[in-house]
Amino acid sequence: MTLSEDSSREFKWLLLHRLPSTLQRIAECSRNSVQSASGKGAQTLPITSANSDAVKGIVALDGAVVVKADLTLRLPSRNSATPIRIGVSHTQPFILTQLSSFVQTVSLALDKIEMLSSLLIEARECATVHEIDASWLIHQFSDISNFLKSALTLLRVVDEEKLFPLRENDGKMFSPELPDDLIVELYVTNVSTLAVSVYSIGYQPNTGIPLQIQSQILSRFKNMKIEKYKGKPIEIMDEFYLESKIPNLANLEADMTAAIALVDATVKLVLALM
Repeated sequence: MTLSEDSSREFKWLLLHRLPSTLQRIAECSRNSVQSASGKGAQTLPITSANSDAVKGIVALDGAVVVKADLTLRLPSRNSATPIRIGVSHTQPFILTQLSSFVQTVSLALDKIEMLSSLLIEARECATVHEIDASWLIHQFSDISNFLKSALTLLRVVDEEKLFPLRENDGKMFSPELPDDLIVELYVTNVSTLAVSVYSIGYQPNTGIPLQIQSQILSRFKNMKIEKYKGKPIEIMDEFYLESKIPNLANLEADMTAAIALVDATVKLVLALM
């Protein structure tokens, strides 16, 4: 898009004197976020259910990898006098995919930032600033903004399709391997919090009555819910949800928010010249 003479001068000044430092700050905030999510050594998080000892123990994280877990479960529907103790299997890595996907997505933004920074250095040295198109630049910054916002959403909002009962639990990730009627999930929520969900379920015969009606009937008599899991109707007999803050992620949201604000402000600035 062709700019007016005055806007062209302002755009050139922006490219030469403002954007390099802005890109540097965006990159710094983004790298800080990646470092936070990638780990700085193992950190141990306490896991304790409120007002009961139904779920108690610790989970240790090193970046996106669960390197250790020691959870004791005393579930009312089972023999609580004989607690279940579980850890993580060491035959395959237990990865919190939200964190690994976050790092990959922010890295795509950093690749764009590095490309733009190199372009501005080359344009300044070769006196080719006039060849940079404002519309093209807005498109590049919009891509960076989308990458950063998508990455942050990965840690803010949990995809329900990746959780019980829509997703089948892999009991082999734990040691000892979990039975089919015990579900334990670990995932990130609210950007900097580890969530632990524990379910004890019972498989029910198919009565032909819609699950919603079955659940309504049962709820009148006892605190149980009917769902469908692995294509079969199930009864949720115990359900516990716990949270524990992840110290390494304490500043991640602030860094990401700052980076996104700088990107979006730059887009508005260039748009104002068009």
